[in-house]
Amino acid sequence: MSALVETGTVIKTGSTRNAHYEINPHPLKPVRHPHQKKIHLIKKTKGLEEDRVYTEVCRILDLLRFISPHVQTLFGYAFTEILNNAIDHSLSSQVIISVEIFPKEIEFRITDKGIGIFKNIQKSFRLKNEWEAVEHLLKGKQTTLPKRHSGEGIFFTSKIADLFEIKSHSLTLSFDNRKKDIFIKERRFQKGTEVTFRVLRRSRKSLSEVFQKFTNANFEFDRNEIRVKVSSQLGNLSRSEAKRLLLGLDKFKRITFDFKGVKEIGQGFADELFRVFPGAHSRIQVGYENAIPPVEFMIRRSLRLSKH
Repeated sequence: MSALVETGTVIKTGSTRNAHYEINPHPLKPVRHPHQKKIHLIKKTKGLEEDRVYTEVCRILDLLRFISPHVQTLFGYAFTEILNNAIDHSLSSQVIISVEIFPKEIEFRITDKGIGIFKNIQKSFRLKNEWEAVEHLLKGKQTTLPKRHSGEGIFFTSKIADLFEIKSHSLTLSFDNRKKDIFIKERRFQKGTEVTFRVLRRSRKSLSEVFQKFTNANFEFDRNEIRVKVSSQLGNLSRSEAKRLLLGLDKFKRITFDFKGVKEIGQGFADELFRVFPGAHSRIQVGYENAIPPVEFMIRRSLRLSKH
């Protein structure tokens, strides 16, 4: 009845027990906002099932009114993957979920007050700091719960988004696929983790095409592109830095190192990536791209040495 009164379909007179309702003979045309809608949910993580929450979101927002089944597949995959990560990894008692529909985009934001994603990775893999944890996360197939997770969710979610952002503690990791780049910056400390996913409502991206790019004929996630420029923010690119960068990459069959933005690398760094590691893992194909002449000189030198 409140909804009918609000839309002008029904007229209410009086209040409480004396309230009287009658049909409005001249109802106002309901005001709609088809280009923007938003919901805000707070859920306890104990016993929470991500697929049921997504079904609830779809029902409340009537998502198919705003996005096609194609985009809903992208959005649903990302939403359930990120919410599942918060449930299983965050050690938080509750999560805050926001979904908003904009004129051209749709966005969700999932926030917890738990351990923090980068801190959790740092502790689990015994890394020096959260910067190293960010770099480890970018590799894909890295998970703190290998019996329950493949470590692929964040990787593929970052590929299908137009903007994918992870804020935790003092770092923000942003995947801006509109600019085809990744950004990391320091920020004011924030407990827990906040993940934002945004995609065009008319996106032409295909989940199957993204999977095909990084998987083989048996649907195994076996290849990746590693951005070395993340390492360059941590100091000298030495042999020890290379060993840390290679941590966990023995799970792949094809690796491409992206040297965009890297001005120089040490001989030990190149040797570890292009001679020592391939020599110990002959089944893995190692390549590189976006290397300027000084960097390529070191790489080619290591490749020549690997043939002797």
